[in-house]
Amino acid sequence: MISNNILLDNSYFSLTKNNFEKVKSVSLDTLDGKHLLSFSNKNILDNKCNLGNLSNGIYLIIINTNQVVISKHLIKN
Repeated sequence: MISNNILLDNSYFSLTKNNFEKVKSVSLDTLDGKHLLSFSNKNILDNKCNLGNLSNGIYLIIINTNQVVISKHLIKN
């Protein structure tokens, strides 16, 4: 299960194994709609997406699975 908001206190966003197996892609946008990053299933093979170059703030993370698209706020401290 993915929580309503995702708190990021280091440089990596990670998914649990159960969620990871269903994920096709992950993308990250600003709250005003600017596209920043995309990760394909191949790029998140190690269950970690490096977000170390992002400034602290709130972002929109979009997780595409085989069945649904999940949008959540990602908070980077």
